[in-house]
Amino acid sequence: MHSRAAVELAFLYAKETHARVTLLHVVEASSVIDRRARTEMWLLGGRMLEELLQRGRHAGVDVRCRLMTSRFPSRTIPDVQEEERADLLLLGAMPRYVEQRAFFGPTVDQVLAHAPCTVGLYVGGVRPAALRAASPEPEIEGIERERGEQEHPPPLQ
Repeated sequence: MHSRAAVELAFLYAKETHARVTLLHVVEASSVIDRRARTEMWLLGGRMLEELLQRGRHAGVDVRCRLMTSRFPSRTIPDVQEEERADLLLLGAMPRYVEQRAFFGPTVDQVLAHAPCTVGLYVGGVRPAALRAASPEPEIEGIERERGEQEHPPPLQ
């Protein structure tokens, strides 16, 4: 969920700045021992990237996708950043709180510590107002909205 919301934020940013977006999904090889399960994770990642690629293109964003397997995603992410010459990494994460500190997991912590460029970390939900501001609702002839009436967009998947 947070990664998909980070992608939506990246699309908004790219559309405003005319930037290119490279979507990267890394299947962590050591997280799944069973070969069949790893193949299923690969296929699932590919389907997710294909869906997001279509969304980005529909939104008018220059978007590419990369699907990789790695034992060390925290090394793979900066390596791809360098290959792509990206000046910003945007990661989606779900924090866990340990005492007074937010912990995002070893991959995010390593990328934050060692990335050679700016890193943005998306940890929240997309607010309906931000979505409406980014993609205005079409005008429908003969229908006026009353002030203060709120209509929520469908939730991000």
